[in-house]
Amino acid sequence: MFHRRETCVLLSIAAALALAGAWASPAPAEIYIEASVGFPVSTSDSFFDDAQVGDPDFDVDFDSQTAFFGAIGIDGGLFRSELELGFRSTDVENFSIGGGGPTSGSGSFDTISLMSNLYLDVEIPTTGLSVWAGGGAGVVQFDGDVRSVATLDDADFGSAEYGFAYQLRAGITIDLTRNLSLNTGYRYWRAESIDFSSVSLEETEIQSVEVGLRLTF
Repeated sequence: MFHRRETCVLLSIAAALALAGAWASPAPAEIYIEASVGFPVSTSDSFFDDAQVGDPDFDVDFDSQTAFFGAIGIDGGLFRSELELGFRSTDVENFSIGGGGPTSGSGSFDTISLMSNLYLDVEIPTTGLSVWAGGGAGVVQFDGDVRSVATLDDADFGSAEYGFAYQLRAGITIDLTRNLSLNTGYRYWRAESIDFSSVSLEETEIQSVEVGLRLTF
């Protein structure tokens, strides 16, 4: 666990340095802030691996709710770099015992992510439109709450835990004014396995479509 948290801290520091390093670019750069909302279109099934001897493992469905994101970045023209904070709430449902049938129960997870992103922006002349694509990596915090699912309960999850996450994004930017633009796009987001006190949550994948506003200074 120590090594995973240490890695996440280092990733966060590297993300901040990468963003700050954009100031060293000789090309003129503009600062921007962005707020967006994501609507999940696909969420992967996941798997709880119970470390307790004799306790079963579980397959579950993740029903991710609307996600919210805020970012601050530097636009250098062809390339943009940013730090992005994200919040997601996810219901956990349709539990089934590994190798067996369904079992009753419910749960939820709140996730907070800090990602360092880099994008390629291509402006379409005279249209006020730009197409962009890129991705990023960072750290995610999972805070779990599971209620009365066979051998699982809140004690198995203890405190919130941290892990590594990465994402790929692509979309279109529409200029509304000189400083304000509308963004629409697609996001693929994946978090690697998270180790709680006695349970491991395997990889989680979420695909979403998003809309947001960007204000450039």
